[in-house]
Amino acid sequence: MFFTVQNAVKEIFENEAVPGGRLERLASIHLGEHRLLASQDYPAAFIVFENSTVSGNTGKVEFDMTFLVFLFATGATVDESTKIMGELLWCNENGSSNGIIPVIILNSGFSAGGFSYRMEPGKTKVLHGKDERQRATTAAIIPLRVRTWRQLI
Repeated sequence: MFFTVQNAVKEIFENEAVPGGRLERLASIHLGEHRLLASQDYPAAFIVFENSTVSGNTGKVEFDMTFLVFLFATGATVDESTKIMGELLWCNENGSSNGIIPVIILNSGFSAGGFSYRMEPGKTKVLHGKDERQRATTAAIIPLRVRTWRQLI
């Protein structure tokens, strides 16, 4: 179930990471732990499973999963990478809300593997620094809570 949901979230992002899409600035989307990428693969997103809880009884079991969405933007300066990150998170332009937060909100209800899920973003953290190649890098970490329920049979 966890991998199915992770893949579904990646597909939602990929469907918007096209010309004219809400995530058209995003160059690549990956599953699993973040790793070094070639320069042309930035800005990049990584979707990482963090944890889950299961609760309930014989009538109804609830699954509550947390994924972390890592966004990375690079630039010649910290100001440049921060500007790019701002556009990746949320940017109102041409009469539309673009960025990963609007995409999550607009797709808060989705299906994967024949089951319905609800997702919502958590508190976003933004960090600045330079990588080993001295590129200015801005990273955002967005907890993504995904919930569903099932009946035991």
